[in-house]
Amino acid sequence: MKRISLAIVLALSASAGAKSYTDNKKTVSQDCAKDAEASIAGNGNTITLTGTCTKISVMGNDNVIIVASAKEVSVMGNTNKVTIGETDSIRAMGNKNSVSWKKGITDKDKGPAVQSPGKDNKISQEK
Repeated sequence: MKRISLAIVLALSASAGAKSYTDNKKTVSQDCAKDAEASIAGNGNTITLTGTCTKISVMGNDNVIIVASAKEVSVMGNTNKVTIGETDSIRAMGNKNSVSWKKGITDKDKGPAVQSPGKDNKISQEK
């Protein structure tokens, strides 16, 4: 529990300049050309991120997140569904999340670096 709490505190402080979504059950879009970072702490949202984002942090639960491109994606909440077009880094610290990606940004053939210290996360490449 201490590890998860520390991860959330670190993510919140690192995402201090990010556009923040704390509402529940909303459908919104964000253009990462205008706001390059997003922090999602609400629950039950559908959020579409267009353009190229630098950092996405998902701390809420039961969200559907669609990301065109993000250098780094961190999922700390539970039972989220995250679909990523391209990324260099995926980190799933929550539980029972589904994360899919199509290709890497830097190395399109190799794909992103993936870490999944959470339980029952499904991380896979879309064909």
